[in-house]
Amino acid sequence: MKGQKITKIATGVFIVVLLILGWRNNQMRNKPIAMISETTDDEDLDDKTIDIEVSKTNNEDQTTNSKVENKSKIFIHITGAIVNEGLFELDEGARLNDLVKKAGGLKNSADVRRINLSMVLSDQMRIHIYEIDEESDSNIPETNSQANIQANSSKININKADLEGLTSLPGIGEKRAQQIIEYREKNKFNTVDDLKNISGIGDKIIEQIRDLIIFQ
Repeated sequence: MKGQKITKIATGVFIVVLLILGWRNNQMRNKPIAMISETTDDEDLDDKTIDIEVSKTNNEDQTTNSKVENKSKIFIHITGAIVNEGLFELDEGARLNDLVKKAGGLKNSADVRRINLSMVLSDQMRIHIYEIDEESDSNIPETNSQANIQANSSKININKADLEGLTSLPGIGEKRAQQIIEYREKNKFNTVDDLKNISGIGDKIIEQIRDLIIFQ
């Protein structure tokens, strides 16, 4: 009888242990498993990429704005058959067409045959837009007359011309043109005689290019 009692107790304990183990195993199955989220890492990387791209774009915008701000300005006085006469500020390298637009456009009476809208403007120019059949005004200084402006537009500006423009002059090869560019970075050319400061340029070359160049 005693042995049977022990057997029953042992069996009962064994059953209880099995029940406990079964319960714990069931709990472990139902418990959420913590997983490393790769998506979160990807999203973080995407955010970093976006931040870098935005920062790069902002830097590019700042560089572009800096270039725009550093662009030289010129001032031109325009009169005659134009809607709004007066002094106008434009970017360096602007053409007569840009000035005409800024001044409100040409009047119907403007003599367009005497106008070169593609002409590149220089600082301190005075331009007079003549009306049809209007005679040249002798009160306008010769250096600012329409005819002289058009003539100057085809001349080489020693202080601004690039290598190609300078080498188009007789007696000015690539080496001398480069010397001119290097010289004007420190010293502006004011007269044709200043070109004698360039090695190899003497009176002979000066006479050849005198009427082909301007200094502005």
